[in-house]
Formats: sequence, structure tokens, C-alpha cells
Amino acid sequence: MFARKWLILGLALLAAIAGGVKVVSQAFASTASQITVQVTLSRAFVPADGHTSLTATVSVLAGSTTQAFRQIEWGILASGPASATFQGTPPTDTGLFDSASATVVAGTSPGKPQIVVTDEQTGQTGTAIINQYGTSSHLTIALSQPTVTADGKSTSVATATATDSAGVGVPVDAVSFSSASDSGGSVKIGAVTNHGDGTYSATITAGTKADNETITATDRTMTASAALAEIPGPAATMTMSLGAATLPSDGASTTTASATVSDAFGNRRASDTVAFHTDGHVTFGPTVNQGGGLYTATVKASTVAGVEHLTAVDGTVTSPAATLTVTPGPAANLTLSLGKSTLTTTANPADSTTATATVTDVHGNAVPHDPVAITTNGHAQMGSVVDHGDGTYTATVTAGAPGPETITAADAALKNADGSLKAAAAPLTEIGPPAQLTLTLNPTHIHVDPSNYAIAT
Repeated sequence: MFARKWLILGLALLAAIAGGVKVVSQAFASTASQITVQVTLSRAFVPADGHTSLTATVSVLAGSTTQAFRQIEWGILASGPASATFQGTPPTDTGLFDSASATVVAGTSPGKPQIVVTDEQTGQTGTAIINQYGTSSHLTIALSQPTVTADGKSTSVATATATDSAGVGVPVDAVSFSSASDSGGSVKIGAVTNHGDGTYSATITAGTKADNETITATDRTMTASAALAEIPGPAATMTMSLGAATLPSDGASTTTASATVSDAFGNRRASDTVAFHTDGHVTFGPTVNQGGGLYTATVKASTVAGVEHLTAVDGTVTSPAATLTVTPGPAANLTLSLGKSTLTTTANPADSTTATATVTDVHGNAVPHDPVAITTNGHAQMGSVVDHGDGTYTATVTAGAPGPETITAADAALKNADGSLKAAAAPLTEIGPPAQLTLTLNPTHIHVDPSNYAIAT
């Protein structure tokens, strides 16, 4: 009664089984939940040619243990017009060796008919699909990685699938792969592997030029294509340039810093985060991604003159430095000092001192190379003015004739509101030999006595 109950429940399936063979023989007691029916095929794909055969093997298992002499029933479930037939009468039980085999001959229509085997006692069934293929009529392609790094070693696997009108994979085609670049790049395509199920694959190895590749699979007159993007590798090199190499130290003037970022093969990186730095006092505006691996920022001068070194940084990569000279503004202040304010005219060699003029702009930056003159209104001899390149100008002052005089520094580029030159002055005194000598005694008379004395002045 138990076995009959399961047979009745399986009637809907068994009614659809064409050419079924039912044989009643001895069975071993097992519950339905313990029984599984396993069907394996010697080949999963066969041509729909009406004569190619394959072997179907059945095992009945209780848990993981195969069952000998298990009563079985074979059948073939058609898939639309696609069917197959048994060659001869299939065996009715699993026999002494725990399994049974039957030869199946392909039909003439492509499709996926199924072999169905039923365990008679429990009604449990097992199935196996026969992929019965015709001539391929459809081709698709897929890439395991649609994006690879253009480093000459990254890979993506291209897989083409050839199917017939019934959607069955066709494993006997000659499929090839090719590539085309949008900008002169290239990839390497490995040998094609036929996986025996209608799929064909080849390994695509990236080149070293970042570009967009079109990978095309060809099967006779059919083609299918997929896009492969070769992208730059990690940032490896950078360049740095400035729109202007000098800026005035006015706190307002600007120039543009430009940096490019490339990978190890020279491919520009277009979506990085780039920051600009200086060892001086200029400031930077926000970094702007201009596209194509170019990044820019506005550089604004400070009020501190000097030479600065600007760099761009992308992660761990730093560009070579670009040199920016922040120049002082026009002269605004002038001072003068003397090494000593008194000279002796009788010294040998001649007594001298140094007059030092200092020129600065409105922000206190030294102003070199201005037309500075250092003169006297007296008798001192004035040497040539030496420009030291750091905003200081010196001249040697040598003693001349006795008397007071004034040493004056003037900068032809520095004028007062009325147009006159702005000057700085320092007093100098020149001392000559004495003109007369006087002697006085106090008191003028003393008695002859060792205790008496007079002071001579």
C-alpha cells in the first residue's frame, strides 16, 4: 500500500513520460524522505542528428548509501519537439552493482529533453537534461572584468556563448576573439578554450596604454562585442609648472600652479586628489581638476619677499619643485648708519668708517639694486657705493679736513610727495691736530719747601 500510494502521487509526472517501461520486482523497505535517485550522463551535449548516442547511469541512494536491486522505471520527457529514444529496453532495477545504465539515442530536433527515472517503491524521481544541439544561430560575449589596469599584466576573461534556435549551447563551433582600440592601444589575447558546453573563453591581458578596447567574438558570420576599459595604474610621476616665475610681494598678485599626474607608463590619471604646498608664504586656492590628468590651483602672493619652492602631492608621490620668486615692492623706506661718527685727520693710515644705507619696501622687505648714492657736504672722501644685493648699500668714508659734516644717502627711486628725493642723514665729525698749546700753574709761586707744590695744566 505504501509503494502504491507514492505511485499514485507520481502519476502526473509519469503520464508525461514518453516510452516508459514499467517492471514490478522486489524492493527494499525505505521511506520516501530517505531515497534519492541519481541520473548521470556520459555526455551532456549531443548533436540533434538522430543517431548519436550517450549512456545514462542510474543509482538509487538511501542517504549516501547506494541500494542494490532497486526497482526503477525509465522514461524520456520531451521538450517541445525535442525528444530522444532508448536503444533497446532499459534495465528494471539497479542490480547487484548498485546501478543501472541505458543507451539513449538523440532525436533530430534541438532542445533539452530529460531522462526521468523513478524509484517504484517511493515514487522518488531523478532527472538528467540532454542538451541536444543544432546549428548555432546566436552568439553573446561577457567579460569577467570590464575594467583592467593598463599595466601589461592585468587580465580579464572573455567568454562567448554560442546557442542554437532552442537556446542549447553548441560546443562544436570555431570561435575566435579580436580587439580594437579607440586610441592606438592594444591587448594580448590568449588561446581560445572550448568548454564543451557552448561556451568559449580566452584570457585578455592588458597593454600599457590606457584606452577603451572593443573585444569581439566571431563565430562564422556571427559577432558579439563587449567594451573593455584599460585604466591608468597608480600615480607614479608628477610634473609641476607655474604660469609666472615671479610675483610682487603685494599680498594680492596671483599666478597659476599646474600639475600633471601619470602612472608608471605615462598614462594620465584623471580623477586623483592633488594638493599644492610651499616652503614659503604664498597661499593656494582650491585645486581644480581640469581633466586629462591636469590639476591647477591659483597661487596668491604674500607680503614676504623671497624664493619659494612649490610642489604638488598626490598620495605618496611628490612632484619636482617649481621655483617662485616673490619680489619686494618699490622702495618706501631709507635709513643710514655710520660705523663710527668721529674720524681723526692725522691718523696714518687715514682714518675711515663705513656708511651703510638700507632700502626696504612698505612691508619691510629689503629692496636690492636701487640707484642709491651716498654723499657728504664736508671734506671726507667718499668711496664708490657697493650694492650687496640684500637691500644694503655701503660706501667707505675716509677722513679729509677737520670739521663737522653730514653724510647723506638718497635713492633715486624714492621720492617725497613734492618730487624731491627722500634722503637719510648721519652726522660725522673730523678732528685735526691741535692749533695751540697753553700751560698754567696753580699757584704760580711756592716756597722752597718739600711740602709745597703747584699743579701744571
